[in-house]
Amino acid sequence: MIAAMRGKLVRIQTLFVLLMLLLCQSTLFSQDKAPDTETWYGVLDVKVAKLRMLLSLSKNESGEWSGHLESLDQANSKLLIDTLTVTDKALELEVKSVGAKYKGDFSDDHKSIVGTFSQSGAKFDLTFERRDSIPTQNLVEAWQGTLVAGTREFDFQIRIQADDAGQRSGFLDSFNEGALGLQLVFAPPKDDQDLNSFDFDLPISKARYEGTKNESGEKIAGDWIQAKQKYPLEFNKIRVEDVRLPESTRPQTPKPPFNYNARELKLELVNNIEIAGTLTWPSQGKGPFSVVVLVSGSGPQDRDETIFQHKPFAIWADKLTKRGLAVFRYDERGVGESTGTYSTATSEDFAADVNGILDELKKLPEISPNKLCIMGHSEGGLIAPMVAVNRKDVAAIVLLAGPSVPGAQIILNQSRVIAAASGIPTETLDEQEKMLRLLLGMEDKKIDDQKEESMTQSFENFMDKLGDAIQGDTMEAAKKQFEQPWFKFFLKYDPQGPLRKIQTPILAVFGSKDLQVTPALNVTPMREALEASGNKDYAIVELEGLNHLFQRCTTGSPSEYVLIEQTLDEAVLKTVSDWLVERMN
Repeated sequence: MIAAMRGKLVRIQTLFVLLMLLLCQSTLFSQDKAPDTETWYGVLDVKVAKLRMLLSLSKNESGEWSGHLESLDQANSKLLIDTLTVTDKALELEVKSVGAKYKGDFSDDHKSIVGTFSQSGAKFDLTFERRDSIPTQNLVEAWQGTLVAGTREFDFQIRIQADDAGQRSGFLDSFNEGALGLQLVFAPPKDDQDLNSFDFDLPISKARYEGTKNESGEKIAGDWIQAKQKYPLEFNKIRVEDVRLPESTRPQTPKPPFNYNARELKLELVNNIEIAGTLTWPSQGKGPFSVVVLVSGSGPQDRDETIFQHKPFAIWADKLTKRGLAVFRYDERGVGESTGTYSTATSEDFAADVNGILDELKKLPEISPNKLCIMGHSEGGLIAPMVAVNRKDVAAIVLLAGPSVPGAQIILNQSRVIAAASGIPTETLDEQEKMLRLLLGMEDKKIDDQKEESMTQSFENFMDKLGDAIQGDTMEAAKKQFEQPWFKFFLKYDPQGPLRKIQTPILAVFGSKDLQVTPALNVTPMREALEASGNKDYAIVELEGLNHLFQRCTTGSPSEYVLIEQTLDEAVLKTVSDWLVERMN
């Protein structure tokens, strides 16, 4: 019920800040609080949730400022601040890993900062207050109920918390779907006769509950209203000590102790970028070992390719190392412990980083210099052939959901199929495709000023039709997205070039329910390109029932990624590891 609504196109931009904060949990840093640290507390309202934010600032003996942002409602996610300017009157900071900025002015008494948090064109008011301690949240009330909608049942729990000042807030957990800690907005009583009402909105799914407590205050009877449908739903009050704590489990994430070797590396590349990562290699057997370099998908990714607490690259490293291969996984430039700037880089720049990584790994005594493999996921599957086609020391490449057509086609295709899976009507899909074709320059390669003005107006009209949830700075955010160097390169780059030349053994794996790099669009061009290359050792495998992350799924929609406990299905782990071991060992 929650999952079906979360993926609606009309909420994608509204959710952007929330999702990026979740995605960036990989760039966390454990930092001990310095004695002279200033602590600032604020609440970031991103429409679908109110996120408690902590800003920690420290000044060293030289007068230089440093610090981090922390999202208290998202696993205490700490985001390292890359640039920080503090004066008597104002503060300005940037977190490059997620493209976020904050700019604010100090109050006269220096006890608050009033400013704006911005990310990818979206802007939100954010005020910080100087605090000696962080407001605590105490669980004061809890309810449980089961929603029956057709043939499906949903196990719900409501948790009500109060801070030190008595301010109450509510969260809903949908255990069947793994959707935990969803922000509720309670409606205040209309009058003294309405004190037993229990009404709230669930902004993330545009659902509403209208209920009334009984005389004893132990039960609530009411209706769950969503997508113009009404379902009866009763809640029973439970003891606070009986509350089911919302823990998101990722059972496949490897946990120490490990029966293989691991070493943290910092590789100095010729482009003056330092890449930080983890090298694992077998403790059994005599080296040097074949090495697999893991290249992540689009967006600022850490060495584990962390997304919604899933750590697929940590699992790949564990699996392949146990099968006798060395594995190197790394923080992308500008992410985690790696230097450089992510926001201005393109796929070509990331390919240059991979080239440099391979050159440095070859110098290590643990690594066999002519047994290198590049394994890329999504955009990493685009980068791997770019690198391998010009190197003779790459013995194999693996493409996990790697594209085989230009980025403009990928964007157009995935936008339609994801929106369709979310229940968007065909008429709206057709309008969306028309707007995207204009924005991508697929209708007319030369757009003069008059046409561009018309295109902009058409796009704004289209956004208006999608509803109130996609208002405000969405148009500006979309325009900035299209102006990014990475996006411009991705739209035009055709992977067919290197694929039609590559002679390296290659395995391309797709999930049948992938809605981002769909097999229907990419498998045939991939096969045609590899046949044209004359490559004698290639395989294309489509694994049934898996999504873009290679989880076993229901629809394949990105809205399911966070809800699925599984990180990588055994089918993809076995397929890839068997193929690699046969060629690399």
